[in-house]
Amino acid sequence: MKTPFYSDNHMHSSASFDAAYSVEEMAAASYEHGLSCITITDHRDCPVFLFDNSRAMMGVSRYSTQQAAKDWQGKLEILFGVELGEPLQEKRAAQEILRHGPYDFVIGSLHNLEGEEDFYFLNYEQHDPRDLLRRYFSELLEMVLWGQFDTLAHVTYPLRYMPKGMDLTPFADAIDRVFRTLIQKQIALEVNASGFRQEIGESLPGEDLLRRYHQLGGRLITVGADAHAPADTGCFIPRTCSMLRRLGFTEYMIYRKRRPCPVPLGEE
Repeated sequence: MKTPFYSDNHMHSSASFDAAYSVEEMAAASYEHGLSCITITDHRDCPVFLFDNSRAMMGVSRYSTQQAAKDWQGKLEILFGVELGEPLQEKRAAQEILRHGPYDFVIGSLHNLEGEEDFYFLNYEQHDPRDLLRRYFSELLEMVLWGQFDTLAHVTYPLRYMPKGMDLTPFADAIDRVFRTLIQKQIALEVNASGFRQEIGESLPGEDLLRRYHQLGGRLITVGADAHAPADTGCFIPRTCSMLRRLGFTEYMIYRKRRPCPVPLGEE
């Protein structure tokens, strides 16, 4: 039987502020976990980019990824990407980060609203989650309209940290607008597998939203475990691929030189 081709396209190294392991360590674990391809997508958060050590870390990420790609050639494909956080909150930084390419892959993400802390740190007794979600989906739409990235990451990110049981029904129209704009602009939707190993217990987005994206005609999908440590490389990627097949998707995308390359979701 042919070995399945699994790729993890959202992964962080010690060149991210919240990770401590080298690209080499992440690559070795990825190989051990049966992955065929990985993309290193270290964080570059635009609101703080002009004031922290991000410029230096961009160089570290690039050099380390290029070196690892040489070291693992023929065994594991290693691509160079970036997670572009909150790009509309500091467009000068976003443009500088994008110029630092060429990248294989650019992830667009939103971890906090302008003027607010990361959703991870918010006190939800002091903030109305419904108002936060309204603002969140509005900013996501603005990001997609700006559109200078290849995939939109973990669109239900706030649900990782909000009180359990948040109902997204009131935001259905806002989410549809995000999905329709992604489809129109041919930007992929990321299926982030990290939720399977966290309290939320589902991918980001979950099955209901992925089913809706498919109903609207969405077919461009990327998958990633959002690993910050070797143990999490490729974690739940096979489960994510099985879920996507069940929902009617036939392939996901790897990006090389900012171009989507399909990977069939064949049987394991």
